[in-house]
Amino acid sequence: MIAVKTKIKGEKTMESMELMTAKEVAEKVFRNKIGYQVIIRLAHAGDIAHIQVGRKIFFTSKAVEAYLQGQLTQTVNKNEKIISAPSVPEIKKII
Repeated sequence: MIAVKTKIKGEKTMESMELMTAKEVAEKVFRNKIGYQVIIRLAHAGDIAHIQVGRKIFFTSKAVEAYLQGQLTQTVNKNEKIISAPSVPEIKKII
């Protein structure tokens, strides 16, 4: 995991952001149930937001959460028999 400090133009505060590689996302979020190549394919397809520096691809925890939340919403809408789904705080515990 890489910690990056960013400064938004016009603001005085620095915001810290942690970047994860595709391998770290696969390991930490999906517990190696899917390979890191799948994460890279999702990034290239535009399904998950990412930062690309040269050939390296990085993900923020917010981008991963947004992707998971979107997938959860699609699943619930397709199958209305689902009674409850994990909330974002529960997903954050995984990350």
